[in-house]
Amino acid sequence: MLPALGLGAENPAPDDHARAAAPSARRSAFRFGMFSNKLIVAGIAAEIALILLIDDTPWGNALFGTASLPWSVWLFIIPFALAMLTLEDLRKWLVRSHPSSPAVSLIPAVTLGKRL
Repeated sequence: MLPALGLGAENPAPDDHARAAAPSARRSAFRFGMFSNKLIVAGIAAEIALILLIDDTPWGNALFGTASLPWSVWLFIIPFALAMLTLEDLRKWLVRSHPSSPAVSLIPAVTLGKRL
């Protein structure tokens, strides 16, 4: 496939910086820094820009049949996103602090299609 990108059969080990910036099934998002992986940050920025173009421009509204959401709706959504982040970090803490517990085996931890 693409061995230079680490996608081939060889799968070379990533360097320490890439390992530190990669999302983890066990490490908290706050440990490696939310903005340390520039590719993920760029992807999120592009996604937000695309949503705003589709949702908040007249041509986006006409082309996709959308309408702008009021700020009250966006403010309603934010606590749910924060709750998801908090619950995921709580799950990671449980997996780290009680690795041999039978309850931890019930908590799915999937990374790149592999169960840990």
